[in-house]
Amino acid sequence: MKLIKFTFLLGLLILSIQYAISQDKKTIQIIDKVTNEPIIGASFLYASQNGFSDDFGKIQIEYQNNTNLTLSHLNYGQWVLSDQEVQKALNEGSIVKESNTVNLQPVSVIAYHNNQPKRIDLNYQDKLNHDAGAVLNSDVSINSIKKSGAYGFDPVFRGFKYDQLNIVINGSCSASAACPNRMDPITSQIPLNAIENIQILKGPYSLRYGNSFGATINFLTGKPIFTEKLKLSERLSTTYENNGNIYRTEGYLGLHSKKIDFNLVGSWSEGDDYQDGDNKTIQADFFRASFGANVSAKLTKNQVVSLSLNRNYGRDTDFPSLPMDLINDDTWMLSAEHALVLKNRKLTTWNTLVYTTHVNHLMDNSLKLLNPRTMNAKSPTETLTFGGRTETTWLTKHSTTYAGFDVRVENAEGSRTREMLIGLKPTFVDNIWQNSSIERTGFFVETNISTPNFQYVISGRLEVNNSQAKDAAAEFTAINENTASTQVNPNVSLGIVKNFNRFYALKLWLGSSQRSGSLTEKYINYFSVGRDAYELLGNPDLKPERNNQADLIFEIKSEKTFLNVDVFASYMQNYITSVKNPDLIKRIASSPGVRQFQNLGSALKTGFEISWKQYLVYGIQQQAGLAYTYAKNTENNEALPEIAPFEIRYSLSGRYFEDKLATEISIRHALKQDRISIEYGEKETPAFTNVDFYISYKLFRFVNLATGVQNLLNETYYEHLNRSISGSTTDYIFNKGRNIYVRMVIDIR
Repeated sequence: MKLIKFTFLLGLLILSIQYAISQDKKTIQIIDKVTNEPIIGASFLYASQNGFSDDFGKIQIEYQNNTNLTLSHLNYGQWVLSDQEVQKALNEGSIVKESNTVNLQPVSVIAYHNNQPKRIDLNYQDKLNHDAGAVLNSDVSINSIKKSGAYGFDPVFRGFKYDQLNIVINGSCSASAACPNRMDPITSQIPLNAIENIQILKGPYSLRYGNSFGATINFLTGKPIFTEKLKLSERLSTTYENNGNIYRTEGYLGLHSKKIDFNLVGSWSEGDDYQDGDNKTIQADFFRASFGANVSAKLTKNQVVSLSLNRNYGRDTDFPSLPMDLINDDTWMLSAEHALVLKNRKLTTWNTLVYTTHVNHLMDNSLKLLNPRTMNAKSPTETLTFGGRTETTWLTKHSTTYAGFDVRVENAEGSRTREMLIGLKPTFVDNIWQNSSIERTGFFVETNISTPNFQYVISGRLEVNNSQAKDAAAEFTAINENTASTQVNPNVSLGIVKNFNRFYALKLWLGSSQRSGSLTEKYINYFSVGRDAYELLGNPDLKPERNNQADLIFEIKSEKTFLNVDVFASYMQNYITSVKNPDLIKRIASSPGVRQFQNLGSALKTGFEISWKQYLVYGIQQQAGLAYTYAKNTENNEALPEIAPFEIRYSLSGRYFEDKLATEISIRHALKQDRISIEYGEKETPAFTNVDFYISYKLFRFVNLATGVQNLLNETYYEHLNRSISGSTTDYIFNKGRNIYVRMVIDIR
C-alpha cells in the first residue's frame, strides 16, 4: 500500500507541475561538436530573455523577429547567432559548438553542470593512469582509502564509501570486488584510456543509474565516430616517474567509416617501491596491463549497436597494510549496447545495454618477509556480475523524462587456506564468501521540467533486492539462522533550480534513498576487512540503510568566473556498521576479536564544498576548491571513522603561444584531523601541504612533451584514509616524496 501511495504521489507531482506551465516557448539543445554531448550551463541572452542551458543542454526561448542570440560558456567562449541562424536552430532543435580549450594539464578539468552533476574530462595524464581512484582524487571532495601506495585506491565521497557509492561504466556496467579486502575495487578495473569523461552525481538525487545512496560516479566511454571517408586515428602515450621507477604506456587505434567504428585500446604499467619525504622505503611494487576492443555499427540512420570487450591483468602487487598481497587479478568485462533515435516523436531515444564481468583474484602471503613465518595463507576468490538496463527518453515542449528499468546480479565465492608451520602443522580451509549472491531489480523515472522562473528535477526509483548464501558455512549459520532475504527499497528526490538572472542561481536538492546491505555486510565469514584488525561476520538480517539528504547550492556564473557553494546535510537511519561481539570466536590467533555487522540507530553528516574558477589576463587562470565533512554516530556521539579532514586546493595555470605551451602550479593543504573514531582505532592525522608543478609543450602538430614535479617540497606526510602497515597501529603508508616525471604523447586524429 505504501508503494502504491509513493508511486501515485510522485506521478501527481509531475503532472501538476507540467500543468502549471503555460508559456509558448521552443526548445533548443546546445551540443558539443566533437563528443555530441550536451553543453550544460551555457548562458544565453535573447532580447529580454536570459538564463542557462539545463542538465540536458537545453534552453527555451520565444522567437523575436530580427533578434540575435548571444551564448557563452567557460569552455566554449562567447558566440552570437544571427536571426537567420536562430530560425535554423529552432527548426532543427539544436546548436552545435566546438570547445575552444585545449586540455594539456595533468589535473583534470572539472566542468560543473547546471544541476548537481560534475564532469571530469580526462586528459593525457589521466589516460595513462592505471587506477581510476587516483584520477577521482583530482576532485577536492573525493579521497581514497589506500591499502597500497600504488594500487586499489577505494574512493570516499563525504564519508560515503564502498557500496554506499554507485560506481558504473556507461550508466550500468560494473564489476564486483572479488577480494574481500577490496584490493580490486571497481575503480581499479576501469580502462581509463577508453574513458572520455567521468560524471559525478552528488547525493541520493539521480536515480537513473542505480541506487545512488551517497553519490553516483559514472565513467563514460567515447561515442562512436562515423565518417564519410575511411579515417584512421592513433594515440601513443608514455611516461616515466623517477620515484618508484614507474613506467606507463597506453595506446589507442581507431578505424572510422560511414557504417563501422572500430577501435583498440591497450595499456601497460609497472613500478617498484618508492621513498617518502624522509627517504624511507614504502613497499609499492605493482604490475598492471589491459587491452580492449570496441566495434560500433550503424544499422540504420537512427540505430547504432556497439560491442565492447576488455581484459585486465594485475600481478605481484604489494599491499603493506594487509596480511596478504595481490598475486593474480584477471578480469573480463563484456558489454553490448543498442541505441535508437526517434525524430519528431515524443519518444525520442531508446537505449539498452547488457553486460557481464568476471573477476578471478588470488592473494597470498608468499611475498611477505615474515620472520618467523608461522603460517602460509592464500585466498582464491572470484565474482561474476551481470545485468543491464533499458531506458527511454520522452520529450515534450517543457519537459524531458527518462523512464526504464535495470537488473544487476552479483555472485561471490572463494575460500582461504591456512597452512600452519608450527605445532602439529594442521591446514584450515575457511569459506569466506559462501557462494553468496545479490540480485537487484529497479524501476526508475526522472523528469526535468522547465518553467519561465524555475527548473524542477523529479526522480523516483523502486528497487527489489534478493540475497542468499548458496553454500553457507556451519559456523555462519550457527549465528545467522536465516541466510536469505527479500527487501523493497523506494527512493525519491526533488531538485528545484532558480536562476535569478544571467549570473546568479540558487538550487535546492532533497532526496531519500534506501539500500540493502552489500555482500560483505551480509555474508562475509570471519575475515578481517575493516579499518582495524578485527574479523568481520556478516548479517543477512540487516535492515535497509536510509539516507535522507539535502543540498543547498549557490552559484555565480559569468564569462570569466564561476563560483559554486554547496552546503549539505545527511541524516542516516538504520545506519549499518560493525559492532564488537565478545561471544564470537575468532579464527586467527593474532586477531583482537570479532565484529558483526549491525544496524545502529542513526548517523549525521554535514559539511560544504566550494569551487571557484576564474580566467585572468594573458591566458592565466586560477582555480580553488574547499571541502569539509563533519560526521558522527548519533547513538554514542562519536565521530564516524574514515572521514577526510578539511582540505583546500589552489592552482594557477597559463596557456601561451596559441595553447602550445601550458604551465601549472598547484597547492594542496589538508588540515589536522582530530575528529577520530576511538572505537575503530583511528589516530589523529597531522596537517600537510603539497606543491606540484607542471609544464607541457606541443612540439609538433601531433606531438606533446611534458614534465613536472610532484611533492616539490619533498613533504613527509600521509593521508587520514591511508591504512597502517600490517601488524602496526602507528606506522602508516606514507605518500611519495619528491617525484619527477616526463611524458610524451603522439596523437593523430
